Amino acid sequence: MTLFDLEIISPQGWVYQGKTMQVIAPGKEGDVGILADHMPFLSVLKSGIIRFSLPDQPTDQKITIQGGYLYMEGNLCTILATPS
Repeated sequence: MTLFDLEIISPQGWVYQGKTMQVIAPGKEGDVGILADHMPFLSVLKSGIIRFSLPDQPTDQKITIQGGYLYMEGNLCTILATPS
């Protein structure tokens, strides 16, 4: 699976910055799945869990959020969110 860059930023600072294989986030209209080479995309996020896969970890990483925004463009996924 192709890797892409992921940035998760909270009001307190960086939560995660690095490579990932996929991101699943709680979009306002339903869960959003992001893979490498995804078309440009913007979504409002609701409260829930962001899951992302790291290439060297057997299980997904999870971050609980209160809401935020997800923006994907050019193999960079940026998530601005408030952790719970």
